[in-house]
Amino acid sequence: MSIRRFALAGVVALGLAATHAAGAQAPYRVALEPGTRVRVTTDGVPDRRVIGSVLALRDDTLALRGTDGQHRFPLTHLRSLEVRGGRDRRRGMLIGGGIAFGITAVFGGVDRANGQISTGGLTETLATNAAIGALVGWVFAPTGWEPIPLPYRGREAENSARDFR
Repeated sequence: MSIRRFALAGVVALGLAATHAAGAQAPYRVALEPGTRVRVTTDGVPDRRVIGSVLALRDDTLALRGTDGQHRFPLTHLRSLEVRGGRDRRRGMLIGGGIAFGITAVFGGVDRANGQISTGGLTETLATNAAIGALVGWVFAPTGWEPIPLPYRGREAENSARDFR
């Protein structure tokens, strides 16, 4: 009985060691098609964002065509990488609802001050127009940025940032 337990514990330990080693050695690949719109920041200049189209991604180096020329970035020096994603519906609703609410508040406030509308009527109109504005904002939502997780965050990124500067 004890030999079986010992053998089972050895098999489990070897299995865990093999999966840990395989996970540590598994290559991380970022797949971006040429022409994809991306936004990057680097460790060397974290305050500057470069927006451009992907020219190529070879040998862990990203080549972009931005508005200010072409750039080449080693993936190990990237602080963030974002791709142009789908519609940001929440942001669209906030913008649309906020604009509709603001316009209604200004003109409704003038009407309320002149006695042309009651406080209850103004409140009702504000709520209705904000809801309609939010729906319009949802339909015409702007496009957002989606972050791509980078494999080089941690101590390796700190060391590469020192080398890049």
